[in-house]
Amino acid sequence: MSNQEKVLTMTEITFRRAEYKASLENCHHPGLMLERGFEKWKTSNKQYNEQKKEFYNQLVKLEHNKLYESAFCRWKDYLDQTNCKNWKGEVDGRLYLGLGEANPLESSVTLHHTYGVPFIPGSAIKGVLHHALLRHYAKSYDKTKKKFILEDKALNIINVLFGRDPDTTNPHDIGDAGYVSFNDAWWIPGNLKPLAKEIVTVHHQEYYANKQPATDFDSPNPNQHVAIQGEFLFSVQGESCWSDFAIILLQQTLQNTGIGAKISSGYGFFKAGTPVQEEIKEIWPNAQLTRHTKTGKGMVVEAIYDGKKADQKWEILKNSIDNLSAASLNRLKNRSLEHSISVEKIGNGYLILGLIFEE
Repeated sequence: MSNQEKVLTMTEITFRRAEYKASLENCHHPGLMLERGFEKWKTSNKQYNEQKKEFYNQLVKLEHNKLYESAFCRWKDYLDQTNCKNWKGEVDGRLYLGLGEANPLESSVTLHHTYGVPFIPGSAIKGVLHHALLRHYAKSYDKTKKKFILEDKALNIINVLFGRDPDTTNPHDIGDAGYVSFNDAWWIPGNLKPLAKEIVTVHHQEYYANKQPATDFDSPNPNQHVAIQGEFLFSVQGESCWSDFAIILLQQTLQNTGIGAKISSGYGFFKAGTPVQEEIKEIWPNAQLTRHTKTGKGMVVEAIYDGKKADQKWEILKNSIDNLSAASLNRLKNRSLEHSISVEKIGNGYLILGLIFEE
């Protein structure tokens, strides 16, 4: 092959099966456009960037089609007729999903295969919530085994919500499925178009390639991306007490931790609707308090109120207990103290947060 022929083969790529090429003029499926929206792809940097920029400019103008609106209404009717817990979450800015998936543009986005609109897979939602709960309740982190260490009660809650792996030491143990199903989150048709253009600029390209130190003389390298915007309908399904807990956990996690790629840069967070932290806290006036010893926990305080039970380690409540009078402390030790407390609902159980004293 001559040098001239080599240059020609490096200037553009002709995609196979060009007869299936999609057209921006008559296509309303962004996923199809991302895969079939071009016949030739330039490979020189300048031509590539210009072609990608122009393509994205057209792609983000695409509206969702009417067929998707019908499908969304059918899905919402199904959720309303079942025992699902739903939450409408609005992206606070932009969301990146599927950025690392294989795609001719090297910057993909997760879109519904049939309808071509963004969606958040239930598996991704479940994974984010599982990790968030592990971090919240972990006593420590074992770097060698690369796992969080939790107390039995917290571990039981997580196993109920998300399922339990089989015990490798017991050949008859097949594990357990989670009590809660996490559905895909559907994008809500509205005034906003589903996709928006984003630019991610690499300022020190040679530095990240370990070729030279980062300096103020480096040339920035703008990179075109497609991000997601708008609202999503989240839903979980399962026993009421657990699905209530799961939907609140979902709200808190997406508002405070986010989901998807580039979270550290502010992407992937959802707007707060209601002060969800307060929804899982309760005040129990004049709860019946007792003190006793529990295996594996040591001394605990247990509360009973309106048929519900809560407990907490004595040492965790020590600051509150120290504020009791001598007579009240004596009644607590004799299992006959009535006192107002604050509790936190976790799954189908409660933990005592503290004793409440009148000012």
